[in-house]
Amino acid sequence: MNTPPPLQTRDEITNLRRQLWAQGHRPLAVRTGGKEPDGMNWTGRARANPPFAAINPAQSWALNTGLLCDGLRAVDIDVDYPARANALRELAFATLGGAPARWRANSHRILLLYRAAEGAPKKRAIVSGVYTSADGKAEKVEILGYGQQFVAHGNHPSGAPLEWWPLPPQQFDRAALTPVTEDQITAFLAEAAKIIAAPIEHATALPRPAVAPSHGGCSLASPEPVGNRERAYAADALARNAAELAGLHSGRNRACNAIAFRMGRMVAAGWIEREMVEGALYAAMEINGWRDDNRHGDRKAWATLQSGLTNGMQRPHPPLEKAPDNPNQQAEWQAVWRAHQEYLASVGGGVTK
Repeated sequence: MNTPPPLQTRDEITNLRRQLWAQGHRPLAVRTGGKEPDGMNWTGRARANPPFAAINPAQSWALNTGLLCDGLRAVDIDVDYPARANALRELAFATLGGAPARWRANSHRILLLYRAAEGAPKKRAIVSGVYTSADGKAEKVEILGYGQQFVAHGNHPSGAPLEWWPLPPQQFDRAALTPVTEDQITAFLAEAAKIIAAPIEHATALPRPAVAPSHGGCSLASPEPVGNRERAYAADALARNAAELAGLHSGRNRACNAIAFRMGRMVAAGWIEREMVEGALYAAMEINGWRDDNRHGDRKAWATLQSGLTNGMQRPHPPLEKAPDNPNQQAEWQAVWRAHQEYLASVGGGVTK
């Protein structure tokens, strides 16, 4: 097998997530040794460009790494009985084509990774009416898709490390995955249903019209052209404001609302993505202790953040003043933007512990 040894340090996991993003995948932090995504609005964080996990240091409580399934078709075979599990795997290869496989040594369960030929289809599944797995739950085959994730790296709750064959996702481009159509998925599930004695799927989950987000662009259209200068301005503002918020010990709720309002104006102008602002400011409210000092603090902090952002987005930031003519201006702003990206990555959006 070509799977590297299990990652142990936070730095190694942080670098892994950056490698995944560089290959076109969308990583997210998952609770250590578990399957639960870390933090609120994890789908929004994973859809940001770049994803939140790709630029923020890994934390000790969330060392597993998941992949967002928007635009993917992850065939998750939750079957323990060896003969049926093997038959389903071979059926997938024959019906859908070759695919990298995620597995673990203490189970016959396996996940095969494909990409959607079109759009970002939702989840589909069949569930056995006869067979149960070792955990007492019915055997099933799921096709994970839009709005879902699977754990790609780390340890399974059983303690076994997750492994890949022949290559893990950080070693291949997402575009290299075998594309599959929903007609192929339908044919696969119809045959799979016979193997696990499941009712044949009646409803077909049609592809969403919107494709999975790409590396480039902003989340909101802007009436003014958005370039490196505006993006650098917003990135610098987020780093400074998040660091300021993280260091407060009083007036935190009011400050969060005001900062979120200011950043919301830049979100509306298309200079920065909302998910990036949410992630950095929400983490800052954890560092300054406000989320721990109040009953339902997480919910209150999130509500304050959303209120400020939403109000700010009603008043888009005006265009920056025209800079003096400078033949090297574009190169300088590109350098500034790269510097701010590196700064945000090094300090976790200005709010790392």
